[in-house]
Amino acid sequence: MSEPALNPRRWAILAVLLTSFLLTVLDATIVTIAFRALADPVGGLGASADQLQWVVNGFTLVYAGLLLAWGVLGDRLGHRKVLLIGLVVFGVSSVLAAFAHSPGELVLWRVVMGAGGAAIPPTTLATISHVFGDKERPRAIGYWVSAAGIAAVVAPVLGGFLIQFAWWGSIFLVNGPIVLAAIVLTVLMVPESTSTARKLDVPGVVLSVAWSTALVYGIIQAGNLATIADPRVYLPLVLGVVLLVVFILVELRSAAPALDLRLVSDRRVAGATSAVTLAFFVNFGVPFFLIFYLQSVLGVSPLMTGLAILPLALALAVFSPRSATLSAKFGAKTVLVGGLLLLAAGVAIFALLDQNSPLWPVFVADFLVGLAMANVMPPATTTIMSAVPRERAGVGSALTNMGRSIGGAIGIAVLGSLLTVVYRNGVEPALSVLPAQSRAAAGDSIEATKAAAAGLGGNQGADLFAAGADAFSVAMRTTALAAAGAAVLAAIVVLVVVPARERQAAEVS
Repeated sequence: MSEPALNPRRWAILAVLLTSFLLTVLDATIVTIAFRALADPVGGLGASADQLQWVVNGFTLVYAGLLLAWGVLGDRLGHRKVLLIGLVVFGVSSVLAAFAHSPGELVLWRVVMGAGGAAIPPTTLATISHVFGDKERPRAIGYWVSAAGIAAVVAPVLGGFLIQFAWWGSIFLVNGPIVLAAIVLTVLMVPESTSTARKLDVPGVVLSVAWSTALVYGIIQAGNLATIADPRVYLPLVLGVVLLVVFILVELRSAAPALDLRLVSDRRVAGATSAVTLAFFVNFGVPFFLIFYLQSVLGVSPLMTGLAILPLALALAVFSPRSATLSAKFGAKTVLVGGLLLLAAGVAIFALLDQNSPLWPVFVADFLVGLAMANVMPPATTTIMSAVPRERAGVGSALTNMGRSIGGAIGIAVLGSLLTVVYRNGVEPALSVLPAQSRAAAGDSIEATKAAAAGLGGNQGADLFAAGADAFSVAMRTTALAAAGAAVLAAIVVLVVVPARERQAAEVS
């Protein structure tokens, strides 16, 4: 298929697209900064811990469930149209969330924000695929990936500033003018991509939403409950698998499927999507233990915790655009494998730390993880998008983003549960100094053990906290090694599955 003439304003168009994409990543990160304010019954909404979880999970659930659907609609209706729909829904619901009167109302508007936000990643990435040629596309995708790093740097600073000098709703209200500017610039500058004349596969779209939402809900519940034996976990997981099988059968029989399964069976798409999923399994699971290690074990302040995580975000933001140069020289597959092995090495450093370790290895490990992700996401995304025909760029970009969302959700659930189980087993013998009715609660987390130790006081309290710190170090070591193993597995998958020779996407009719 011949390549269309390059748009002379393509780099300005990229800036507009990055602004839109950065908004969704920023919003997913910044909301946690407001948790304490939202929990305040006087100045906030008096939200409970469970309600705060669903302020995040409600967004994530709908966001992940609609990614593929929006990608398909973008391919059928035009990516700019769908992007504008997503921006309008996201912007209006952000303003309404800012003035929510109850936790339930806030969760509702966060769900709507997730629905609108889900349209933004697949349409922005698909538009990049249309606007840029083969030579410049890897660098443009690198900038797209770097937006996540920029958001991670900006979120704690912006969120902290707004919470301190305004009120909790300002973290949502600030989206309003930015979204308005993005809408105006999108209308004025972003070209409409060519949509196909194929009939919309309504059953396929509906089933894609159903199976992905059920699976992600089950995964989220597994992380919250730290078990898969609860019916609130296994029932949605089973339902998701059943619906996925039905979806596959429907797509195989459809004349114009929402997701052409031949795309998924392409070794480049399958290998790179698996790499993205496993990389985000690792990347989302690591902060789960890192924040507790820094604040609860080492006693580091929240500000220093943010500074310790900063090297990861900066490395991701700075080096993502530069990975295109390495891919051009060594090939995307080689860079992707190298990035995954570097990710394993960076995460493995956490397995060497304990309560007596200095802080500088954390900075080193975080920098290596960020550098690794900067050399995983751009080549993986480029590999997927190069394998997908232009007229199905929305589906290709949706697969990339689904890998990120589902991999991250599984990482939090699995690695978080592993951390909890190993910690409980490790600290249990030391809890014998507590009353029997208090032991289970005190063993739930390092924070709970720390609180129980403070209640005891004296030598007994100090010994209990030391035992908790030892148990957490063992749990972190186990979890870090499991995460590193997942990164190595991803590298092996890429080596085996992704072909060495890259080629232009063929037309799939």
